[in-house]
Amino acid sequence: MKTTLSLLGSRNGFQLLRSFSRRARGRRSCVVQRLRAFWKVFAKRCLKMKLQILGITRSGTKRKSVCNRSRPDMGSRTELWTNLRQPIGDEPCLVPGLTDDVALQCLARVPREDHCMLRAVCKTWRRVMESQEYLELRSQLGCTEDWLYLHVGTSPHLEERVHKKQAKWELVGGFSSWHALDPYRYKWHGLPPIPYDRSVTGGQVVLGATSAVLNGNLYVIGGAPFGKTALRDVWVYNLRRNQWKKAAPMLTPRFGCLAGVIKGKLYAVGGSGMCHLRGYSLPSLEVYDPRRNSWRFVASARGIITTHTCNPLKYVAVIEDRLCVIGPQNLTGQLNGGIYDPETDSWSEMLPGLRSGWGKPSTVMDKNLYTMEFGCYQCYLSEEDSWSTVEFKSDDSLLDWDPRLISAMAGSNGKLYTVGTLGPALIVLVAPVDEGMVSQNLSWHTMKLPNGVDFLGDLGHCSCQVISF
Repeated sequence: MKTTLSLLGSRNGFQLLRSFSRRARGRRSCVVQRLRAFWKVFAKRCLKMKLQILGITRSGTKRKSVCNRSRPDMGSRTELWTNLRQPIGDEPCLVPGLTDDVALQCLARVPREDHCMLRAVCKTWRRVMESQEYLELRSQLGCTEDWLYLHVGTSPHLEERVHKKQAKWELVGGFSSWHALDPYRYKWHGLPPIPYDRSVTGGQVVLGATSAVLNGNLYVIGGAPFGKTALRDVWVYNLRRNQWKKAAPMLTPRFGCLAGVIKGKLYAVGGSGMCHLRGYSLPSLEVYDPRRNSWRFVASARGIITTHTCNPLKYVAVIEDRLCVIGPQNLTGQLNGGIYDPETDSWSEMLPGLRSGWGKPSTVMDKNLYTMEFGCYQCYLSEEDSWSTVEFKSDDSLLDWDPRLISAMAGSNGKLYTVGTLGPALIVLVAPVDEGMVSQNLSWHTMKLPNGVDFLGDLGHCSCQVISF
């Protein structure tokens, strides 16, 4: 014992302990290596057992096994997969035991909410659901559903924050997102974010983008990061694939422009060259051809709707295949507005009746222009150049809504969608219109906004479109 203590207290004892620790480390590494080798052998044996149960050899060919002989009714997963992939003619079978026509009829009747799961079944189903024939069949069967696609966003604000005992002002908050409302099941669905180039946006939210519907796709045009110059980007959202794709950029960067679709072509007019630069409106008008994926300039609106440069363009509508654009009142009380005719490629003055009653968010449905004024829907009569009030079937009006809280409108298939804010929530009102009268069956949908957004003044930009699929 004394010899051991003396060795531990000497230099030789220290070296002895060091050698013991090295040996222990070597033993530990040997144990780890042996465990790894054992685990590889165990994993290979497990995989071999699974393949035997499924009746698959190592080369991938099928073989008879004891498990398959004892359970002939159950079959194996390989047999089920081969049955699913069994061709009928040149195309693979959609549903085992059914012809392609009957299977396609069944798939066309599936609710739109479950389409994402159907696309994940196999590549054949995905190709079928992304085809134009599938959409036409749903329309023929009357199974199409109207969803409201809504964009909301707010600008960031400056806030003082302390980092390492130093106070600095930073941009905090701000959001920009697209959502889809399913009015049949009262559900909100989030869309994937638009993949903007961070080297251009600097990581800031992009606001002031304009939307339009062309060939069943959602187009998002222009916009600008907070405090920076406008963008020329044009993004296309494919509903069937649930993804964004970049189209040809515009010829002019635009923030807060207006857009309309006439005979399969997209028109963009107005806007400014910088974020929140509302003291100027671009007079140039350009048109996008989706077949050629290109933009070109057409007749400028200078002198017609941009007589007063301090008035930015505010609302747009397509009436009788003509682009109608109007802005707010200037200091003299005059509205700057005009009508563009693509056939003659020229601008003309707006009719006085349309100019006088059009000052709120609006939409075109069934070739009629609708707007809301103090809780009542207004419809423009082009033949008489006047506005008429859309009456309710019930005496009790449910639209006691301040018009200043309304930020966007959309319409499709006899339903008007009105978007606005009410307290800390965003409200969507769906009003069916039947034979020129608003139905009593109104429905309200709410979406909670982020913290700090409690009135329309904080809502930087709001855009909505209705797409049938």
